[in-house]
Amino acid sequence: MAPGNMDFTVKYRGFVHADTNVADIRPGTDEVNAAAKMLSKKNLKKTRGIHPLFGRGMDTPLTLTISTAGLCVSSAEKKETILNTSMHKIAFAASSDKALGVILKRPGVGRFKCHLFAFDSAAKAAEAGQHLKKTVNFVFQQLKRVKAVLETKQPEGPPVLAPRPAQLPDEEQPWYHGPLTRSDADGLLLSGVVVNGLFLVRQSPSCATDYAIDFCYNGKTYHNRVRKQPSGEFENSKGTKFPSLTALINNYQSPQADMQTMLTEYIPNEPTSSGPGGVVYENVALLRNPGLAKQGSAWRLEDIQSAVAEIEKSNAEEVAADEITFDPIYDDNRFGFGDEFVATALGIILAKELDTVDGEAFDLGDVDC
Repeated sequence: MAPGNMDFTVKYRGFVHADTNVADIRPGTDEVNAAAKMLSKKNLKKTRGIHPLFGRGMDTPLTLTISTAGLCVSSAEKKETILNTSMHKIAFAASSDKALGVILKRPGVGRFKCHLFAFDSAAKAAEAGQHLKKTVNFVFQQLKRVKAVLETKQPEGPPVLAPRPAQLPDEEQPWYHGPLTRSDADGLLLSGVVVNGLFLVRQSPSCATDYAIDFCYNGKTYHNRVRKQPSGEFENSKGTKFPSLTALINNYQSPQADMQTMLTEYIPNEPTSSGPGGVVYENVALLRNPGLAKQGSAWRLEDIQSAVAEIEKSNAEEVAADEITFDPIYDDNRFGFGDEFVATALGIILAKELDTVDGEAFDLGDVDC
């Protein structure tokens, strides 16, 4: 049985980013506690100096509503919606003293934001956290059950997902070309149809600790230097360190200040074929999401409804208020899922995503939020 709706009176303390910059790793309790510290009154000035949107909270009482349809924050009289997000977009939640931190996935690899809500007491914050986790877990349980029925009924239909493989070492990644000169890299990149974000990674032939991401943008090649540190980490031109080249490449699949474009396609180090246009390249997203290679059209509405009717005849395990069983697959239209699938599987109408406390509420031009 679905958890019931619950309302809580809160004050919104604002949000901060809680990025991991690594695929398949999400923030947790440590990040919620760090966000609570950053959003405390004594640290607000410093926090707002980090990013112009951080810590822009409200001192007026608000209503936080938790339901299977989503997490909604509105004015006390529920006349104005301030924040509204579907449950399957919530990656983590935890209470921190008299506050509740709710972590949402944002576009890009390993990129998250933590919203913080203040309660009258630690007990209320904990109660809201437990109910939120139980509700989110119910939603994911329902989605998994519907997906399982669909895949049983249509083993050849979309979206049959390949198992998620263990991460390959950097040296075995298909985009890594080993020692290679800049001119040779340019030759590979320009030998076929040039698309923005086409890239390869190489090691400098003259210095074993120097690497480069060579990529195309607007018909030209660019070279972003990466240096391997004595610690084994890889440092980019901004001074940001990553545990591996793979983590760094995952990061650059979303907009970054030191890159003219996102990485999209890569040139394999061992191309299996070559067409009339030259080198064959492949989409880098397939490395993290192998199911993309087998994607098809979305599930038919009648099939989803039939699956829902079937699982309603059987009893599901009682969901617990444990750590959220987050899976971003259900928010991805490329796998045949997305909001329409979620709404049909849950038998609800998803409210329009709304976040007036983020960039849309401010005129900040090119500020990354």
